[in-house]
Amino acid sequence: MEFSTESPLNLNSTEVNLHKDKSQYVIPTAFAVIFVIGVIGNGLLIVSVVLNKEMRTRPNIYIVSLAVGDLLLLLVSVPFYGFTYMYPQWPHGAFACKLLAFLKALSLGVSIFTLTALSWDRYSACLHPIRRHKDTMPRTALIAGAIWILSTALAVLEYTIANVNHVQYDDSLPVFVCHSHPAHFAAWFPCFRACLRFTIYFLIPIIAIAVLYSLMARSLWSTHTQIPMQETTAVAAAVLGEEALRSCPGVVRQQEARRKIAKLVLTIVILFAVCWLPRHVYLVWFQCPAIPGEYNMFWHVWKMMAYCLCFSNSCINPLALCILSDQYRRHFTRYLCCGCVQRGSSRAASRVPQRAGTWQTASISVRLHHHKRMSTDAQYAHHGHRRRLSR
Repeated sequence: MEFSTESPLNLNSTEVNLHKDKSQYVIPTAFAVIFVIGVIGNGLLIVSVVLNKEMRTRPNIYIVSLAVGDLLLLLVSVPFYGFTYMYPQWPHGAFACKLLAFLKALSLGVSIFTLTALSWDRYSACLHPIRRHKDTMPRTALIAGAIWILSTALAVLEYTIANVNHVQYDDSLPVFVCHSHPAHFAAWFPCFRACLRFTIYFLIPIIAIAVLYSLMARSLWSTHTQIPMQETTAVAAAVLGEEALRSCPGVVRQQEARRKIAKLVLTIVILFAVCWLPRHVYLVWFQCPAIPGEYNMFWHVWKMMAYCLCFSNSCINPLALCILSDQYRRHFTRYLCCGCVQRGSSRAASRVPQRAGTWQTASISVRLHHHKRMSTDAQYAHHGHRRRLSR
């Protein structure tokens, strides 16, 4: 039995009862795990960024935006959908059906559009560092706000057409089912909607992200193409030579940091694709009669797996950040242990130069200016020492 966007119409009563019995236990259990991990993880992520000044960076604005969208979906939609599978029909009414469709589309839009903006931010940082320095925190916050406005506008369409329909399967009693659209819509609309959602919420953004990361990979990992240097760095390279400049620890750290940050963002994008692609595949197959195939046990298991995966995307990002980022892992451990890790140790760690795996990247121009001043001071000291000896 299905209570949200589609319902199998060609199963016999034995298969329906078997599927219903399995869904009653599998879906609520999986959703309970997703809810606990997601609420704790996204809550820790938001607290880590808000309460620590060194974490308030441009990329982390996008990360917090992702966490807020996921947390909203987890707190409202997951409990409703989880409990729904314990009932024989949709028990929450038309408003809840519309609200959950709205929140699901909102979270999906915020996630994929924010990941696209975050990929563009990494692309600019790696290939156009001079242009990226023109970006400011308010401008990044404005872009994140625009993503929420766009996602809300698209989600309002889902809210408008979502509806509770009275459906009868075979010889069983009629039941109320929360559908993505009213029953009187044209027969072609479900297929059109599934393909449109797949294109807007998956295909176009993933292609854009793939192009950006292809350009970054060619620049970051190629032996022939180097990361563009800032104007001050180019001047120093003309004096010291590019090879000597690239051997400086600051430049090496900056390039390594950019590589690690790009890998982290790419990991989040891949996780999103893995979590949402099965759901899109199932919806396009189910809603488009032109695609051959019958609803059987394989597709039912696929549907259950895809349904759990798309919601698990809301809890997986904090886990990925905790595994791949030392900085996030340190703050997660600190707040998760409720102060067991002493604040003094974290302050001492903050005085240590940032490792290459964090979001912050060092400024080459500042290091070069400091290096030039130190060299000038050393020259003056050397000349003064020679004068005293001559006297």
